[in-house]
Amino acid sequence: MDTMTTTDYQIEEDYQTNYEANKMDAKIEFYEAIEPIKQKFEHLLNDDALGDTPYSTYALFVKSVEKMKEMALFDFIDADDNIIEYDLTNDLRMILLDEYGWEI
Repeated sequence: MDTMTTTDYQIEEDYQTNYEANKMDAKIEFYEAIEPIKQKFEHLLNDDALGDTPYSTYALFVKSVEKMKEMALFDFIDADDNIIEYDLTNDLRMILLDEYGWEI
């Protein structure tokens, strides 16, 4: 039995509208937040064979990707100070695939 009231439906609709309206801004804020992490390892990327890459470089890559994956569950604060939760994991996947050819 559906016990949602008209007010409940309106709240849900308002949230969905706010969610969609702020999604692009949330993505931009997320991209800006992960940029410093990417910059920490980007300069280490080169065409050397994987066997020539030091372990510390692998560890940095793994830690960086794990940190970005955590950040992909992103809380965006809108203009009215509402917190909107976004899962930007697929966006992160696309960034890593497009920029580095990595799959997570």
